[in-house]
Amino acid sequence: MSKGVIYIVVGTEYVAEAVKSAASLKKYMPNLPITLFSSETVTSPYFDTVKVIDNPRYHTPGLDKISYMYDSPYEYTLFLDSDTYICTDFWEIFNLLDLFDMAVAHAPFRIAPTHINGQEWIPYQFTKIPESFPEMNTGVILYKKSYKVEQFFQNWLNLCEEKVKNQGKPLHDQATFRSVLYESELRTATLTPEYNCRFIFPVFVSGKVKILHGRPPNFELIANKINSEIGPIIFTPQDFIFISHKEIVDEQIIQKNSRLFQIREDLETSKIRLQQMQEKIKS
Repeated sequence: MSKGVIYIVVGTEYVAEAVKSAASLKKYMPNLPITLFSSETVTSPYFDTVKVIDNPRYHTPGLDKISYMYDSPYEYTLFLDSDTYICTDFWEIFNLLDLFDMAVAHAPFRIAPTHINGQEWIPYQFTKIPESFPEMNTGVILYKKSYKVEQFFQNWLNLCEEKVKNQGKPLHDQATFRSVLYESELRTATLTPEYNCRFIFPVFVSGKVKILHGRPPNFELIANKINSEIGPIIFTPQDFIFISHKEIVDEQIIQKNSRLFQIREDLETSKIRLQQMQEKIKS
């Protein structure tokens, strides 16, 4: 079975993120092929194949994500959001597809609330689905090619387009994913947080974290911290505050050193010019 990773991105900002994510992946799995579906033409050594998205939907890029999911050239595919970082190899994840159609991790919000801080967030709910069936995070999706999986992605896209186009609702792909998955016949495995670590929320891990998912100032520092000890442990966002602070301090030091270097360069230049002027006066 062919195995590979795909990214689907719309917009230059997310293209840049995908390049960094792919670089971290190739560091540990150089032989795993990567395909990028992008709104932009991209040249990067980290992608084995780049396919340009036709008529990208910049206002609802999540629809392009779903539309191109089944266009993966691999029989066994791992889809990664652009804001991911690979801490080590994860070849074993593909073994799940020998028995399962798909594998995803629970979302930190088991069922996303309709409002956050008084502001509407998820404008639609699926009341026929029991609370015991949670949302899954759609930033890391493992799946294999089959008719059932192809139909799943089509049904997911149809539901999202219905909400966005017919009802004028914003896209919330995890709420719709939950609904379609509940009605599907897919055999689905649940990924542990080690394979989709949403460290911006409280998270429990008991093994080496392999895929980080978020937008920190420095992924490498997060990876070093979270994998500094292996075993049952709970992390909260507060555990990583020092990392953000360190980034700020480091940047301030860099800027300060850059200014000092420039001042020194200016002084050296002035000294040379002064010497040249003195030589001219003497002559």
